[in-house]
Amino acid sequence: MNARTGLLLTLVLIASGCSSFDDDPVFIEVVVAEDTDVACPGDDLCVVVTAPVDGSREGTGWCALYGPGDPDDLEPLARVDDLTMVPHAVSRWDAEVVAGHTVADLNPVCHPMVEG
Repeated sequence: MNARTGLLLTLVLIASGCSSFDDDPVFIEVVVAEDTDVACPGDDLCVVVTAPVDGSREGTGWCALYGPGDPDDLEPLARVDDLTMVPHAVSRWDAEVVAGHTVADLNPVCHPMVEG
C-alpha cells in the first residue's frame, strides 16, 4: 500500500468513526394538554399528547408520561410503544392518567427525540 492509499484509507476510517447515525424520523417537541373532548372515568385525567415529527421517512416511536420526579426512578403513569411517526405531521396519543395528577404534574418522554 502506498502513502496516498494509506492516507485515503485513514481518512475513510476517521470519517466513518465520527459520523453519527441520527434517528429518522424524530419527535421535535412534546406537548401535553387535558383532553376536554372525552369524559374520563371517575376522577382520572384524560390527556392528549402531541408531538410534531421531522425526518425523511415514516417510522414508529414511543412516549411515556411520568409524574413529578426523575423518569429514571419512576414507573410511567401511561405509555404507548407504537406511536406512528409521519414526517412533517403531528403524532397524537390519547392517554388516561390515574386520579390525583394534573397536567402540570406530567413529564412526557418520547423517543426518538431530536437532540438539543
